[in-house]
Amino acid sequence: MMLLPSAEYLLIGAVLVLYLYDSAVLLYDNEAVLYPSRGNRWRVLFASDAFQCKGKGVLLPNPFAPHRPLYRITWSMGEESTPENEVEEPNHLFGWLAVQVGFMAFALFILLPAGLFARHRDAFMLAAIVSFYGAATSALSYIWIQRRQLRCSGAAFVRLAFESLTCPPFALNLVRHLSLAHELPFDLENAARALQCDADWAETRQALITRLENELMWSDGRPESVAKLNRLVARLTTNRNTGEQSLC
Repeated sequence: MMLLPSAEYLLIGAVLVLYLYDSAVLLYDNEAVLYPSRGNRWRVLFASDAFQCKGKGVLLPNPFAPHRPLYRITWSMGEESTPENEVEEPNHLFGWLAVQVGFMAFALFILLPAGLFARHRDAFMLAAIVSFYGAATSALSYIWIQRRQLRCSGAAFVRLAFESLTCPPFALNLVRHLSLAHELPFDLENAARALQCDADWAETRQALITRLENELMWSDGRPESVAKLNRLVARLTTNRNTGEQSLC
């Protein structure tokens, strides 16, 4: 006879699955995500080529960093775009939200399990509820006050508030949802050249070359399309660095 997991384990598993599900980002082939990393560095993430959903690639960001904003950005692939010297770092107001996301994560992944399995369960469960909804209320209040700076419409706020209060794991992605809502007005290649250090730009450049080579493999074979893709590969391969770059 097969033994089913207890309700407590199922609850913890459901929290984790819902959080990961809500964390997933769908990106077109010419889209990527730019995000700030440690040491004032900027990194680029691409969606997986192995798994597609609704015609888009699936990106699962670092599950241990829900406090980091993710900025959607498009690659023009050689077409007219914002010059590299006009690229600016995204201005964001997510510091306070990041702190509240940390409190909510602590409530869901530390206090909640303790309330299910440890001694003094009632005290831990009460602490989890108070901590989560206190942080969620604080975060939503901040979003409402800063809604213009965060470019969050009334309808978007209502949706975020409803999801966060009725499905707690979704609240952990508040920073991601707000930052992903508006695409950066810069070209991916130019932004990466301007914001990244040598090592990080080399990694991004190689990823772009790989995507172009995959595009060549699946192209329709039209001479103009193939010629354009080959020109882009050649430019990225030979022109490894443009302008001055900072060391990582």
